[in-house]
Amino acid sequence: MFEEDYRCEDGEVVIDQQCVPCPPGSYYDLAGGKKCTKCPIGHYNSESARLACNKCPIIQDKEGVTESEGATSERECKEMCEAGHYLDQFTERCLPCGHGRYQENKGKFGCDLCEVGKTTRT
Repeated sequence: MFEEDYRCEDGEVVIDQQCVPCPPGSYYDLAGGKKCTKCPIGHYNSESARLACNKCPIIQDKEGVTESEGATSERECKEMCEAGHYLDQFTERCLPCGHGRYQENKGKFGCDLCEVGKTTRT
């Protein structure tokens, strides 16, 4: 019995019996099973068949962060807000969560509502 074996270039995976480059927003993970993996939060990749993602730059003297995995552009990198703050979409500035809302982790893009019957002091 004849067995086909594919030899793709680094940065490519076999899909439907063809070598296909890992798409933007991902990288070819050599150490993690030689597969396409989404760029982690705080990283981006705008090109195909890359072996690594680019780290977001420093923004307003703070580490850059993306809202989710798989960012395809440096434009998706935003200022990392401290806990208790969120990134306002219009001003792209970190603002306090406000009365009745909270945020426990830095780098989040939104705040959570307090449980029914509970609120915050500030």
